Amino acid sequence: MAMSGVSFDDKCMDAFNSLKTGEKKDKVRALVFKISDDKQKIIMDKEWAKEAGATQEDEYNEIIKTLPSNCGRFVVWDLDIDTKSGQRAGKLFCMFWSPEDAGVKDRMLYSSSSSAVKDKLMMKMVTVTDKDESEYNNFLEAGRK
Repeated sequence: MAMSGVSFDDKCMDAFNSLKTGEKKDKVRALVFKISDDKQKIIMDKEWAKEAGATQEDEYNEIIKTLPSNCGRFVVWDLDIDTKSGQRAGKLFCMFWSPEDAGVKDRMLYSSSSSAVKDKLMMKMVTVTDKDESEYNNFLEAGRK
């Protein structure tokens, strides 16, 4: 449980494990989590399918457009990247979407709940607060660090 008292819903963990183990690897581009209306749990907001014929950058940009400008989200991305050895490999990235236009209470709740997400998923989290930080190449670079 996070410092905020918000817990991570088991359905989110199941979806993440399916993505991580490869069960959904060829089907899902991203998992979007949000804090429930009663502020008790981190729940699934949306599961984004990979689109045939679309580039991952196009899919990424489409998903970014749908994130609310006034409320936080946690996004787990399945993106192919070029490794240091020059090979293409799949990697899971975790984004903490914390837009500057979100209210102070929302930003504080999401920020204090981010530890629950990091602890459950055991992943590095990249915080994104504006459109420049969310730009595809900037996000990939931040995730590689």
